[in-house]
Amino acid sequence: MKRFIPEFFNGIGYFFKAFPFIFRHRLFKWILLPGILNIFLFVVIVSSAWFSADRFTDWAVLRLDWNADNGWIRFVNNLVDVLLTGIAVVIYVLLYKHIVLNTLGPLMGGLVERIEKIKGFELNNQEEGNFIHDFLRGIRLSLRNIVRELGLTGLLLLFGLVPVVGIASPVFIFLVQAYFVGFGMMDYTLERRQVDAPTSISTVRRHRGFAVGNGAGFLLMMFIPVVGWLFAPAMTLTAATLGVLENKYLPESVKLELEGDGSAIAKQIDTSSVKNETKS
Repeated sequence: MKRFIPEFFNGIGYFFKAFPFIFRHRLFKWILLPGILNIFLFVVIVSSAWFSADRFTDWAVLRLDWNADNGWIRFVNNLVDVLLTGIAVVIYVLLYKHIVLNTLGPLMGGLVERIEKIKGFELNNQEEGNFIHDFLRGIRLSLRNIVRELGLTGLLLLFGLVPVVGIASPVFIFLVQAYFVGFGMMDYTLERRQVDAPTSISTVRRHRGFAVGNGAGFLLMMFIPVVGWLFAPAMTLTAATLGVLENKYLPESVKLELEGDGSAIAKQIDTSSVKNETKS
Protein backbone atom coordinates (compact mmCIF):
# COMPACT_ATOMS: atom_id res chain seq x y z
CA MET A 1 0.00 0.00 0.00
CA LYS A 2 2.95 2.34 0.66
CA ARG A 3 4.00 1.94 -2.97
CA PHE A 4 0.47 1.81 -4.37
CA ILE A 5 -0.72 5.28 -3.35
CA PRO A 6 2.32 7.28 -4.62
CA GLU A 7 2.38 5.30 -7.86
CA PHE A 8 -1.38 5.80 -8.30
CA PHE A 9 -1.06 9.58 -8.15
CA ASN A 10 2.05 9.32 -10.32
CA GLY A 11 -0.04 7.53 -12.94
CA ILE A 12 -2.64 10.31 -12.83
CA GLY A 13 0.03 13.01 -12.85
CA TYR A 14 1.60 11.84 -16.08
CA PHE A 15 -1.53 12.87 -17.98
CA PHE A 16 -0.58 16.46 -17.23
CA LYS A 17 2.79 15.76 -18.86
CA ALA A 18 1.33 13.81 -21.78
CA PHE A 19 -0.96 16.57 -23.05
CA PRO A 20 1.72 19.27 -23.56
CA PHE A 21 4.18 16.60 -24.75
CA ILE A 22 1.85 15.57 -27.61
CA PHE A 23 1.27 19.17 -28.73
CA ARG A 24 4.87 20.29 -28.28
CA HIS A 25 6.15 17.49 -30.51
CA ARG A 26 3.20 17.55 -32.96
CA LEU A 27 2.13 13.96 -32.52
CA PHE A 28 -1.32 14.70 -33.91
CA LYS A 29 -1.36 11.87 -36.46
CA TRP A 30 -0.98 9.38 -33.61
CA ILE A 31 -4.21 10.74 -32.11
CA LEU A 32 -6.39 10.65 -35.20
CA LEU A 33 -6.83 6.96 -36.08
CA PRO A 34 -7.12 5.53 -32.51
CA GLY A 35 -9.40 8.44 -31.61
CA ILE A 36 -11.76 7.96 -34.56
CA LEU A 37 -11.93 4.20 -33.96
CA ASN A 38 -12.52 4.86 -30.28
CA ILE A 39 -15.48 7.16 -31.03
CA PHE A 40 -16.92 4.72 -33.59
CA LEU A 41 -16.78 1.76 -31.19
CA PHE A 42 -18.29 3.76 -28.33
CA VAL A 43 -21.24 4.99 -30.42
CA VAL A 44 -21.92 1.56 -31.94
CA ILE A 45 -21.94 -0.32 -28.63
CA VAL A 46 -23.95 2.23 -26.65
CA SER A 47 -26.47 2.53 -29.49
CA SER A 48 -26.74 -1.26 -29.64
CA ALA A 49 -27.38 -1.37 -25.90
CA TRP A 50 -30.28 1.07 -26.12
CA PHE A 51 -31.70 -0.72 -29.15
CA SER A 52 -31.44 -4.10 -27.38
CA ALA A 53 -33.16 -2.69 -24.30
CA ASP A 54 -36.13 -1.49 -26.37
CA ARG A 55 -36.38 -4.76 -28.28
CA PHE A 56 -36.23 -6.83 -25.09
CA THR A 57 -38.90 -4.74 -23.41
CA ASP A 58 -41.17 -4.97 -26.48
CA TRP A 59 -40.68 -8.75 -26.54
CA ALA A 60 -41.51 -9.04 -22.83
CA VAL A 61 -44.70 -7.00 -23.23
CA LEU A 62 -45.93 -9.14 -26.14
CA ARG A 63 -44.82 -12.43 -24.59
CA LEU A 64 -46.37 -11.87 -21.19
CA ASP A 65 -49.30 -9.77 -22.38
CA TRP A 66 -48.37 -6.95 -20.03
CA ASN A 67 -50.13 -3.62 -20.09
CA ALA A 68 -47.58 -1.22 -21.55
CA ASP A 69 -49.31 1.68 -19.78
CA ASN A 70 -48.77 0.05 -16.42
CA GLY A 71 -46.33 1.84 -14.12
CA TRP A 72 -44.45 -1.37 -13.43
CA ILE A 73 -43.80 -1.87 -17.15
CA ARG A 74 -42.35 1.59 -17.43
CA PHE A 75 -40.18 0.84 -14.39
CA VAL A 76 -38.93 -2.42 -15.93
CA ASN A 77 -38.25 -0.65 -19.21
CA ASN A 78 -36.16 2.01 -17.50
CA LEU A 79 -34.36 -0.59 -15.39
CA VAL A 80 -33.46 -2.68 -18.43
CA ASP A 81 -32.24 0.44 -20.26
CA VAL A 82 -29.95 1.31 -17.36
CA LEU A 83 -28.65 -2.24 -16.92
CA LEU A 84 -27.95 -2.82 -20.60
CA THR A 85 -26.30 0.57 -20.93
CA GLY A 86 -24.05 -0.31 -17.99
CA ILE A 87 -23.25 -3.67 -19.56
CA ALA A 88 -22.47 -1.88 -22.83
CA VAL A 89 -19.92 0.31 -21.05
CA VAL A 90 -18.23 -2.78 -19.56
CA ILE A 91 -18.22 -4.51 -22.95
CA TYR A 92 -16.83 -1.34 -24.53
CA VAL A 93 -13.89 -1.23 -22.13
CA LEU A 94 -13.22 -4.95 -22.62
CA LEU A 95 -13.43 -4.70 -26.40
CA TYR A 96 -11.28 -1.61 -26.52
CA LYS A 97 -8.50 -3.04 -24.36
CA HIS A 98 -8.38 -6.54 -25.67
CA ILE A 99 -9.31 -6.19 -29.34
CA VAL A 100 -8.82 -2.63 -30.56
CA LEU A 101 -5.50 -2.14 -28.76
CA ASN A 102 -4.21 -5.41 -30.24
CA THR A 103 -5.45 -4.43 -33.70
CA LEU A 104 -3.75 -1.04 -33.44
CA GLY A 105 -0.57 -2.62 -32.05
CA PRO A 106 1.73 -1.44 -34.87
CA LEU A 107 0.33 2.11 -34.74
CA MET A 108 0.46 2.37 -30.96
CA GLY A 109 3.88 0.73 -30.96
CA GLY A 110 4.97 3.40 -33.42
CA LEU A 111 3.84 6.08 -30.97
CA VAL A 112 5.89 4.43 -28.21
CA GLU A 113 8.94 4.33 -30.48
CA ARG A 114 8.45 7.98 -31.42
CA ILE A 115 8.26 9.00 -27.77
CA GLU A 116 11.49 7.13 -27.04
CA LYS A 117 13.29 8.95 -29.85
CA ILE A 118 12.04 12.34 -28.71
CA LYS A 119 13.07 11.71 -25.14
CA GLY A 120 16.44 10.27 -26.15
CA PHE A 121 15.77 6.86 -24.67
CA GLU A 122 17.97 4.20 -26.21
CA LEU A 123 17.83 0.45 -25.87
CA ASN A 124 20.86 -1.78 -25.51
CA ASN A 125 20.99 -5.08 -27.38
CA GLN A 126 17.35 -4.91 -28.45
CA GLU A 127 16.30 -7.83 -30.64
CA GLU A 128 14.07 -7.42 -33.67
CA GLY A 129 10.54 -8.45 -32.73
CA ASN A 130 8.60 -11.06 -34.68
CA PHE A 131 5.14 -9.81 -35.69
CA ILE A 132 3.43 -13.22 -35.48
CA HIS A 133 5.07 -14.01 -32.14
CA ASP A 134 4.13 -10.61 -30.69
CA PHE A 135 0.56 -10.89 -32.05
CA LEU A 136 0.04 -14.33 -30.50
CA ARG A 137 1.60 -13.12 -27.26
CA GLY A 138 -0.88 -10.25 -27.21
CA ILE A 139 -3.84 -12.57 -27.86
CA ARG A 140 -2.83 -14.96 -25.06
CA LEU A 141 -2.30 -12.11 -22.62
CA SER A 142 -5.62 -10.54 -23.60
CA LEU A 143 -7.53 -13.80 -23.11
CA ARG A 144 -5.91 -14.22 -19.71
CA ASN A 145 -6.86 -10.67 -18.70
CA ILE A 146 -10.43 -11.01 -20.04
CA VAL A 147 -11.07 -14.11 -17.93
CA ARG A 148 -9.66 -12.49 -14.80
CA GLU A 149 -11.42 -9.19 -15.37
CA LEU A 150 -14.80 -10.79 -15.98
CA GLY A 151 -14.37 -13.01 -12.93
CA LEU A 152 -13.45 -10.11 -10.64
CA THR A 153 -16.21 -7.90 -12.05
CA GLY A 154 -18.79 -10.68 -11.58
CA LEU A 155 -17.73 -11.18 -7.96
CA LEU A 156 -17.91 -7.44 -7.31
CA LEU A 157 -21.40 -7.28 -8.84
CA LEU A 158 -22.49 -9.99 -6.41
CA PHE A 159 -20.79 -8.08 -3.61
CA GLY A 160 -22.92 -5.08 -4.62
CA LEU A 161 -26.03 -7.02 -3.55
CA VAL A 162 -24.83 -7.05 0.07
CA PRO A 163 -26.68 -4.35 2.06
CA VAL A 164 -24.75 -1.27 3.14
CA VAL A 165 -21.21 -2.43 2.20
CA GLY A 166 -22.38 -3.20 -1.34
CA ILE A 167 -22.41 0.50 -2.18
CA ALA A 168 -18.61 0.29 -2.49
CA SER A 169 -18.93 -2.20 -5.35
CA PRO A 170 -18.91 0.41 -8.19
CA VAL A 171 -15.69 1.90 -6.82
CA PHE A 172 -13.94 -1.48 -6.82
CA ILE A 173 -15.28 -2.27 -10.30
CA PHE A 174 -13.88 1.05 -11.52
CA LEU A 175 -10.46 0.20 -10.03
CA VAL A 176 -10.48 -3.26 -11.64
CA GLN A 177 -11.34 -1.77 -15.04
CA ALA A 178 -8.66 0.90 -14.58
CA TYR A 179 -6.02 -1.71 -13.69
CA PHE A 180 -6.53 -3.69 -16.88
CA VAL A 181 -6.56 -0.53 -19.03
CA GLY A 182 -3.25 0.50 -17.47
CA PHE A 183 -1.95 -3.04 -17.88
CA GLY A 184 -2.50 -2.89 -21.63
CA MET A 185 -0.89 0.54 -21.94
CA MET A 186 2.20 -0.42 -19.92
CA ASP A 187 2.62 -3.64 -21.85
CA TYR A 188 3.29 -1.78 -25.10
CA THR A 189 6.62 -0.62 -23.68
CA LEU A 190 7.38 -4.03 -22.20
CA GLU A 191 6.48 -5.86 -25.41
CA ARG A 192 8.87 -3.69 -27.44
CA ARG A 193 11.66 -5.01 -25.24
CA GLN A 194 10.65 -8.61 -25.91
CA VAL A 195 9.53 -9.13 -22.31
CA ASP A 196 7.62 -12.42 -22.09
CA ALA A 197 4.04 -12.54 -20.81
CA PRO A 198 4.77 -13.94 -17.30
CA THR A 199 7.45 -11.29 -16.70
CA SER A 200 5.15 -8.56 -18.00
CA ILE A 201 2.40 -9.72 -15.64
CA SER A 202 4.71 -9.69 -12.62
CA THR A 203 6.13 -6.28 -13.57
CA VAL A 204 2.71 -4.62 -13.91
CA ARG A 205 1.53 -6.33 -10.71
CA ARG A 206 4.55 -4.93 -8.87
CA HIS A 207 3.62 -1.44 -10.07
CA ARG A 208 -0.14 -1.91 -9.96
CA GLY A 209 -0.62 1.55 -8.44
CA PHE A 210 0.73 3.21 -11.58
CA ALA A 211 -1.38 0.90 -13.78
CA VAL A 212 -4.57 1.81 -11.88
CA GLY A 213 -3.74 5.53 -11.99
CA ASN A 214 -3.05 5.38 -15.72
CA GLY A 215 -6.24 3.43 -16.43
CA ALA A 216 -8.29 5.71 -14.17
CA GLY A 217 -7.16 8.69 -16.22
CA PHE A 218 -8.39 6.94 -19.38
CA LEU A 219 -11.78 6.09 -17.88
CA LEU A 220 -12.26 9.61 -16.53
CA MET A 221 -11.45 11.08 -19.95
CA MET A 222 -14.17 8.88 -21.44
CA PHE A 223 -16.74 10.92 -19.48
CA ILE A 224 -15.85 13.93 -21.67
CA PRO A 225 -17.92 13.59 -24.87
CA VAL A 226 -16.11 13.57 -28.23
CA VAL A 227 -12.95 15.42 -27.10
CA GLY A 228 -12.21 12.89 -24.37
CA TRP A 229 -13.04 9.98 -26.65
CA LEU A 230 -10.68 11.35 -29.30
CA PHE A 231 -7.69 12.08 -27.07
CA ALA A 232 -8.01 9.28 -24.51
CA PRO A 233 -6.07 6.51 -26.36
CA ALA A 234 -3.01 8.56 -27.35
CA MET A 235 -2.85 10.51 -24.09
CA THR A 236 -3.13 7.37 -21.97
CA LEU A 237 -0.43 5.57 -23.94
CA THR A 238 1.85 8.62 -23.87
CA ALA A 239 1.38 8.97 -20.11
CA ALA A 240 2.08 5.26 -19.61
CA THR A 241 5.18 5.27 -21.80
CA LEU A 242 6.68 8.35 -20.18
CA GLY A 243 5.94 6.97 -16.71
CA VAL A 244 7.36 3.51 -17.38
CA LEU A 245 10.57 4.81 -18.94
CA GLU A 246 11.25 7.73 -16.62
CA ASN A 247 10.54 5.74 -13.47
CA LYS A 248 12.04 2.49 -14.83
CA TYR A 249 8.92 0.40 -14.16
CA LEU A 250 10.69 -2.43 -15.96
CA PRO A 251 11.96 -5.96 -15.22
CA GLU A 252 15.42 -6.20 -13.70
CA SER A 253 16.65 -8.14 -16.73
CA VAL A 254 15.98 -5.27 -19.11
CA LYS A 255 18.99 -3.16 -19.94
CA LEU A 256 17.91 0.41 -20.45
CA GLU A 257 19.92 3.55 -20.95
CA LEU A 258 18.23 6.89 -20.44
CA GLU A 259 19.64 9.89 -22.29
CA GLY A 260 18.51 13.38 -23.13
CA ASP A 261 16.09 15.95 -21.70
CA GLY A 262 18.60 16.64 -18.93
CA SER A 263 18.03 13.20 -17.48
CA ALA A 264 20.89 11.48 -15.75
CA ILE A 265 22.23 8.54 -17.71
CA ALA A 266 21.01 5.39 -16.02
CA LYS A 267 21.79 1.82 -16.92
CA GLN A 268 20.52 -1.50 -15.66
CA ILE A 269 23.59 -3.73 -15.79
CA ASP A 270 23.74 -7.43 -15.07
CA THR A 271 24.58 -8.02 -11.42
CA SER A 272 27.18 -10.62 -12.20
CA SER A 273 29.15 -8.25 -14.43
CA VAL A 274 29.14 -5.63 -11.66
CA LYS A 275 30.54 -8.15 -9.21
CA ASN A 276 33.27 -9.18 -11.67
CA GLU A 277 34.30 -5.59 -12.22
CA THR A 278 34.41 -5.04 -8.45
CA LYS A 279 36.66 -8.06 -7.96
CA SER A 280 39.02 -6.97 -10.70
